[in-house]
Amino acid sequence: MSLLLDLIGYFIGYLILTLAVYITTVVLRFRKRSILRALLVALILEISAFLTIIPILGLILALFVSLLAIKAVYEEGWLKSIAALIISFIVLILLAVVLQILGLLSRTIFLFRAPLPSSGPP
Repeated sequence: MSLLLDLIGYFIGYLILTLAVYITTVVLRFRKRSILRALLVALILEISAFLTIIPILGLILALFVSLLAIKAVYEEGWLKSIAALIISFIVLILLAVVLQILGLLSRTIFLFRAPLPSSGPP
């Protein structure tokens, strides 16, 4: 049952990330924006997040892969792609906060994972 809940939480996080990417493309007026392209970019962003397993180099690689994904899928320039990556992150945080406040994220997905307090001695 825990695996099923984790998969559902992952899928909800994926949809929220897709929405953040799509909102960003609308704000920045990308020429080739669509929800399908946002789904593809969100999938690439989710996969590139696994690169962060490698300590410092992994983060740099993940950011670069994410930047390349936005640039390639939407066929935009480097500056617009960098702006899209930054704004997508901000929109993602705002969406997560709003959904958390509204109580629609009963399980904390991605950004707000915190260890549960232990009931025993330290």
